[in-house]
Formats: sequence, C-alpha cells, structure tokens
Amino acid sequence: MDRDFQRFYLNAFPQYLEEDVLVVLNYLQSYSTKFHSKHTYQVFVKQDVIHLPVRTYFKLPNNPQFSNFPIIQQKILCCIYTRHHDGFIRQTMLERLLNSPLDDFVIPYVFQLLGEYVQEILKTIEPYINENNHILFAQFILENPKYFQITESRIISYWNEYYRHTQNKYFKDYIGAKILTKLKNLVQNHAHDLNKIH
Repeated sequence: MDRDFQRFYLNAFPQYLEEDVLVVLNYLQSYSTKFHSKHTYQVFVKQDVIHLPVRTYFKLPNNPQFSNFPIIQQKILCCIYTRHHDGFIRQTMLERLLNSPLDDFVIPYVFQLLGEYVQEILKTIEPYINENNHILFAQFILENPKYFQITESRIISYWNEYYRHTQNKYFKDYIGAKILTKLKNLVQNHAHDLNKIH
C-alpha cells in the first residue's frame, strides 16, 4: 500500500480506529484514481487531531452497501465517501451513516457537509440533530469553536449566494439557519456539563 495514501487516511480518523481504517484502505486501493486531493480540514475528536479530506475521488465500489464489512468499517467507508466529488454519492453515504447510531468519529464528516451548498443535504441532516445525538454534536462544537465559526460563515455565504433570491428571502427561514439555532442551543444547554468532563 502506498505510504502517503495510507498516512493520509489514517490521519482522517482517531487513532483507536487504526486497524479498521487499514482494512478499509486495503479494500479502497483498487478503487483509487490517479487524481488525489491532499487538502484537509483539521479538527479534534476527543483530543485526537484528525484531518478531514476536502474531496475524495474513489470510484464507487461494486458493492456500495459494504455489506461484507463489520459495521464499524462500513461507517469508515461511508465517512470517506461523504467527501466524494459527486454530490449524489455524498448524500447517499450520508443517509447510510444517519441510519445507524452515530459515533464520535462520524460527527466531523456529518458536520463538514453542513458547510456545503447543497440544501437537500442540510434537510437530510437537520432531523438527526436531536436528543439521541445532542451530546455528540455539542461536544464536537465545544472542542472545535473556530471550525464551527467557519461552518456558520459558509452556511450564511451559501444562503446569500444560492437561496436568498430564489427560495428563502430571509435567513431565519433557511434550513441552515434553523440548524445553526439548534446547534447553538445544544452548546448552551450542555456546555457546563461537558466542560466538567474535560
């Protein structure tokens, strides 16, 4: 396995997942293309530094359900494909992630999609920012305040560019605004308890 390829994707997940990520990478090698973006976003997951790929360019596997993998490896595969250059594939893999209980390492990949321009993806995510996942989202935001600010700015910018003059004249009516309100409320409600944990 190419060492740069291996290191790039090992850095995209917390260290405790290393063995599972290596299994996934061994599988993905045959679906890799020559073009490979090395740009990443740095975030923290429970004090582990991870580097989210900006875009991936893997071909879609013959078995896109990944049903022959254990659930944790299926989730790792879906996370990687949520960074795919094809928006349809991003949404499909996001929906698969959301149909299972969310893990701490999944949250950054879901969160990254909030800062993209596809309104349908935001509508897919919004119902899952709920009581089952509120601690995970709040913890991620508290650990990554600058990243949250960047995501908020992107949501506002994409609304202004794509939706302000067509569907949502007022930002408060835009799905991205509703998501930001929910996330800020989560942080406000859980900041004290989560800070005590750290």
